[in-house]
Amino acid sequence: MRFTSPNLRFALKVSFGLSSLVVWLPAAAVHAQNPGYHVAVVSESGDMATWLTPSGPRLTPERIVPIGVMPSDIDGPHNITVSADGKSYYITVAHGTPFGSLWKLDTQNDSVLGKSQVELFPTTVSLTPDGQLAFVANSDFHGDHPRTNVISVIHTPTMTKITDLEACDMPHGVKVNHAAPEPMSPVCIATRFWSWRSPPSQLLDGFPPVPRTP
Repeated sequence: MRFTSPNLRFALKVSFGLSSLVVWLPAAAVHAQNPGYHVAVVSESGDMATWLTPSGPRLTPERIVPIGVMPSDIDGPHNITVSADGKSYYITVAHGTPFGSLWKLDTQNDSVLGKSQVELFPTTVSLTPDGQLAFVANSDFHGDHPRTNVISVIHTPTMTKITDLEACDMPHGVKVNHAAPEPMSPVCIATRFWSWRSPPSQLLDGFPPVPRTP
């Protein structure tokens, strides 16, 4: 794949390719049957998220969004996902002092809508179908192993951490199973597979429901 921006080539080079890539296809583009999708890439060593749009056989850089707050160290954006309604996107920021965080940003102007502190070295983030909960795998690569690390559960409308679920040693991936009868089924992937199921009401007790957009 060929890129047309020197800045983008640098972003990909410093992070040895990509830390994470997501393709976002708005619903209107699906119905119109045109390539109205965007591609988002986070570069862990470059502390940036790059948005691209298709242009013929190529991807054209649209904008680069700085991610991070530490002036003298790498913040390490690691994974990115877009909400089902396309209004916001979420980035795990792996490094911290010492804990990492989950950022929520506006897809229209890239403003930061909220942040939530998670645990040590967050990697993958996955959203429930209704977008109210985010599950974040905390890999915690440093120190003695094996030990049990956690999946952080975030209430996305308020960016409040609800709880930490015990998972496995250095979980790197987490995925909400949208096809399950109960959609709250993240899967932790490390040295083994791990699953956890709970009705949404158990995690959302005390939080007001989010009005659905018609």
